[in-house]
Amino acid sequence: APKMKPHRKYYIVFEG
Repeated sequence: APKMKPHRKYYIVFEG
């Protein structure tokens, strides 16, 4: 997962 900290929506998608 990327080390970015976008919105929760993307955060959940990236972090899974």
